[in-house]
Amino acid sequence: MKSRSLRVYGGVIAGAFVLMTFGGCFGKSGQSCEYWVNTLSKGKKEKQSIIKIGELGCTDGVTQLLERFPETMYRREVLISLKQLGKSDKAIEIVTMALPDKEVGPLAISLGIEWRVDSLKADLSKLIRKQRSASTRLQALEALVDLITPQTLVVGEGENGTLTFEGRPGRSVGNILFVDSASKDHAELLPGINVNGADLFIKGDFAKGVTGNQIADMINGDNEASQLVAITVGGDGSGKHAAMTRGKPLGRIITDETLIKTLTWVVGQEPTLQGVDTNQYGADRLAEVDWKKVSEEVGTAAAQNLVKALFMKDAKNNSAQINARFALRTIGSLAVDPILTAFQGVNKELNEFAEIRGLAKWRYTQGHELVEMLWDVGDKRASPELMKAIGIPLDPPPPDVARLPEDQRTEWKMANQNRLTTTALTVGALPNDDAVKYAEELLLRKNPPPDATQFVQAGLGLALMGTDKSRAALWKLYREGGDVKEIRGKIAALKAEIEKMSKGEAKTAKMQAHDALIDDVNRIESTRANYVTNLAVGLGPKESGAFKAELMSLEKGPIKESANQPLPTAYFNVVADCGNKLPCYVKRLESARDTLNDIPKTIMEAQKTLGTEKTRVSEKAKPITEKIRAQNKLTKEKLTAILAVKDKIEKEKLPDKEKNELIAQFNTGLDEYNAMREATEKIYLERNVVLAELDPFKVAFSKSQEALHELEKVALVMGTIDGADAHLGLLAEVFHKASAPAFTQYRQWALISLEHLANKSHLDVLEELLLKEKGDDGRKTTFWTLRLDSLIQRVKRS
Repeated sequence: MKSRSLRVYGGVIAGAFVLMTFGGCFGKSGQSCEYWVNTLSKGKKEKQSIIKIGELGCTDGVTQLLERFPETMYRREVLISLKQLGKSDKAIEIVTMALPDKEVGPLAISLGIEWRVDSLKADLSKLIRKQRSASTRLQALEALVDLITPQTLVVGEGENGTLTFEGRPGRSVGNILFVDSASKDHAELLPGINVNGADLFIKGDFAKGVTGNQIADMINGDNEASQLVAITVGGDGSGKHAAMTRGKPLGRIITDETLIKTLTWVVGQEPTLQGVDTNQYGADRLAEVDWKKVSEEVGTAAAQNLVKALFMKDAKNNSAQINARFALRTIGSLAVDPILTAFQGVNKELNEFAEIRGLAKWRYTQGHELVEMLWDVGDKRASPELMKAIGIPLDPPPPDVARLPEDQRTEWKMANQNRLTTTALTVGALPNDDAVKYAEELLLRKNPPPDATQFVQAGLGLALMGTDKSRAALWKLYREGGDVKEIRGKIAALKAEIEKMSKGEAKTAKMQAHDALIDDVNRIESTRANYVTNLAVGLGPKESGAFKAELMSLEKGPIKESANQPLPTAYFNVVADCGNKLPCYVKRLESARDTLNDIPKTIMEAQKTLGTEKTRVSEKAKPITEKIRAQNKLTKEKLTAILAVKDKIEKEKLPDKEKNELIAQFNTGLDEYNAMREATEKIYLERNVVLAELDPFKVAFSKSQEALHELEKVALVMGTIDGADAHLGLLAEVFHKASAPAFTQYRQWALISLEHLANKSHLDVLEELLLKEKGDDGRKTTFWTLRLDSLIQRVKRS
């Protein structure tokens, strides 16, 4: 897409030409070219002579224009006359001289593009790198790009009658579409050429075939279309073309290394001086490079500057971050080292840039931006280093963060949360078994132990990888700490021994050992409960038996509580039902395809009903709760009273009679206390009966959630089961239909499965999905469109 500035400057010449032509005559109408050229040579009526030489087409006057140009005040008028006179060697010489001029340089650039002045390339390259020309750098860069690699579209490549559309200099061209006369689409179009804004529609009898020559004649015969594009026909032009089902845009494929080096230099320059739109334009053009045809050295250098561009901002906080991101992902594997070393904090160039700019190092070493870039590039070599980075200790924070004010420390914490979540998804999308050992090291680390988020995200990364090694690692980590069943056996044996022993040191030692084993069991089970969700996420057919025996079949405890949550229950049910049978998963996905909207609706209704019932039950239980409070108060008062009596008996020397009376008082009070406790228990049971009225509604809510979670697990397993790539189209279709917020996790899992399955045979499906996700106007940009776009780029490079 051309930038606005070039279009404006292109219009300046045309506008000025109109003013000169219709602004009135100078001199007598009979005065000839000879007169005006001679007058200019004498330095008389300079402005008028320059204008008339152009108006009258006095080609002999170019020599005089060249001689006068270095000293004249009327440089703009000279260039306008040159446009009227047309391209010549001396005219090109004048254009070259005008390039560095801040006032008329853009006009000269526009003429150079229009005339396709090949010799202008070297001059523009020099001009671009001059710091004093920073304000006109964008126009020069646009011209250089258009001269070396104009935007084109080839239709019917390799066939007789191949059509090549080339965008006109300074014009923005959208899509080109061939529409069949009988088609119901675009019925409003007239036969022949239709220009709608920047889009070009060609309507004809394509069902029978329209020849290349016929299309070229239609374009050349239409004033508006011919100003938009130039067209050339290959062969004898008799080859026929068919209608297009979708519009195709013009595009560039840049391979010139000198141009790439210039673009790379521009991307790395200060945006405040040259304008951030110059950085954006440079990055956009680097995204059009065919990096397979470029040397490794040039590609690596471009990636290095683009990494810097991710963090550049002008004085108004505008940036070229998204443009640089798009360019980096097209570079592919050559971008991995610059991005990864930046993330690791050892990229010397970026560190120096950050120091000069006052950019906090944590913003790129502990933020999510570079992690997303590594996912964009899609090279699995990054996964081990990313998994290792999950373990970066966060407490205490780095010295540069510790010195920050509270609000910025909060920003740092948020950045790390985003980084850890993004890292888990990236590692899952780019599975590499070399990452497993770093997850194991982190999850077993004692000093310092991982914090809760690190623990969860490292385990999630392993689960999402879905490889045999990552799953085995999860189960090995889960089983750490010993055999609970064996420990419980030891506890039972010790208890039996203790019951037979009399008081003494030996019994005390046994009781301490007994209690220590109970603590071990509690610690092990609490730790294992933290793995339940990730075990369910990573669960494959081979592990379903172990999941049932070691988690689902437990009678009580923290593991059982975690396993009974809707997500683990649903994930297990899917795998237990389908095993390794692909048709089963496909059938579940097909069944959900047409009923997707019912799932969030059912969840919302169940949740709403549960909320209503909670209110009702709470009101019903309120008087019982008040009775419990009152009874607890009395019980507490009774306990305080009898403990006071007990304390007096034990601590004071009392006559036997008084002591016996107190003992009797204590025993009576104790009986009353126990009776009060029993009464309280009955009231609790009474309340539990009321609270139990909620159980069916809780179950209904859990079941509604399980339906959603089952769909998530189906999508996740599809990415790891043999033959599922044949059903990628179904996965993509359901992905697009599942657009409600409730399906966010489903979409994340489905996206990871698409990453696992996609190859070049799926490009049409993926591109169609991307178009749908971008919306009717094709401009919608979301997390999902960015991820899909990156996936398509990676598949194309593979």
